[in-house]
Amino acid sequence: DLTRNASGHLVLRAVTVTRATWITVFVTLPRFVIACLLLVGGSYFIVSAGNMEDLILNALSLEFIIHTDELLYSVIASKNTRMIVEEVQPLRLGQFWNRFR
Repeated sequence: DLTRNASGHLVLRAVTVTRATWITVFVTLPRFVIACLLLVGGSYFIVSAGNMEDLILNALSLEFIIHTDELLYSVIASKNTRMIVEEVQPLRLGQFWNRFR
């Protein structure tokens, strides 16, 4: 439920259990798995550098991989969508968990 508060900011008041489940399964869990794989693989990738130049290049390439999703979002999402996402106030965790009780 997306509404505007008294100050004019967008506020997400509730998330249905179904939508929260879909978000968890198709967004949160894959991002967590990818982050874990990048932690292990990226650490090995950086540690395996033979000299300082390789270390710097490996670290820069890992940084590029980590920020690819933000780059794609900035290119693919329309300006209106980005403005709406930036305008939505964060959902406080206490309010979020209270919705499922």
